[in-house]
Amino acid sequence: MCRKYPEHADKGCFRNTWGCEIIDELKPRKGDVIIEKNKYSAFTGTNLDNILKAHNAKHLIFTGVTTNVCVESTLRNAYFLEYWPVIVSDACALIGPPSVHDATLSTVRIAFGWVTNTENVLKALAG
Repeated sequence: MCRKYPEHADKGCFRNTWGCEIIDELKPRKGDVIIEKNKYSAFTGTNLDNILKAHNAKHLIFTGVTTNVCVESTLRNAYFLEYWPVIVSDACALIGPPSVHDATLSTVRIAFGWVTNTENVLKALAG
């Protein structure tokens, strides 16, 4: 993709690049589980499903890069594996025009889960 669209070259999360760095506020802590994904979906080729099932997870909150590719691929797989996806609309980045972000959010609303924003997630997590 980067050869065809060089303007997107720095917008992905590629190992050992700026795009893959984790901001200090989200850095893993001791005991956190780290899943390194190699495909669009974090479920493909990883043990993510086993880990989530071992923790009895039911609802998954989705943020990330790119809304219409990686986030949507992982979210759809989660739904097919019988989790309930919640996508945080203002905590996802996209590659392409805003319409592709909006299309993913619309598809999630219609068929795959809930759409919310960061403010609502923080309120829910605070109790």
